[in-house]
Amino acid sequence: MTKETLRFVCKRANLEGIKKDMKKFGETRQVVIIKKVKLSAAKYREFTNNLFDEYDFLKNTCEYIDDLGAFTAVEITNEKSSLVVETQGYDYARYVAIR
Repeated sequence: MTKETLRFVCKRANLEGIKKDMKKFGETRQVVIIKKVKLSAAKYREFTNNLFDEYDFLKNTCEYIDDLGAFTAVEITNEKSSLVVETQGYDYARYVAIR
């Protein structure tokens, strides 16, 4: 498992909110990506427009790895873009980083 340092924004409803607030409110967090979810362009657009919705692919993905000092995260991607989500135990995209 590889630990990565990414810049995350917390609790934004959609991708536009993340992009708008990343510079001002983004915080650096260390995560380990444990799962990669590939979505169609339409499903990715739906996901990025509804980040507060609960998603099955985010369930039970949060764990703190003591040895690495990092939380686990999920990468959500389509053919062109990727987001990394750290849920903090929720089933929605609580912390989101743009890759």
